[in-house]
Amino acid sequence: MVIEMNTYKIYKLNPNVVGLLEQYPEVKNQIINIEPKNVFFTKQMECLFGNNEGVSDFIEYKLKDRYDYHRDKNKHVIDNQLTKEEMICVIHDYYIIIEANKKTNIFLDILYQISKSYVIMVEQSKNLEV
Repeated sequence: MVIEMNTYKIYKLNPNVVGLLEQYPEVKNQIINIEPKNVFFTKQMECLFGNNEGVSDFIEYKLKDRYDYHRDKNKHVIDNQLTKEEMICVIHDYYIIIEANKKTNIFLDILYQISKSYVIMVEQSKNLEV
């Protein structure tokens, strides 16, 4: 059986960046490749994106009562035994990676409860053999 897994790279955009991306969509490819390698890039990321401080704790608070949920530092995993689906959410300082087979998933729901400023900037699909 083949399952399609999607990977979403999600950013919390600062309000001033929304207008920039609407006016210059080609800038998106440049800013999503910025990594906090040094002080200069970290400062750029602080200007463009909101920090994800407290997001891991909020996700744990919302999901801690589920028997199929577990957390390892900044990585959150739901192993749904009924559907054999595994959803993974990894929180980084300025972006979040979600791996799930559907775009509508509990991790995205929780992020949008926190802020409507979260935007999927990169979406990739891959097929997994089960």
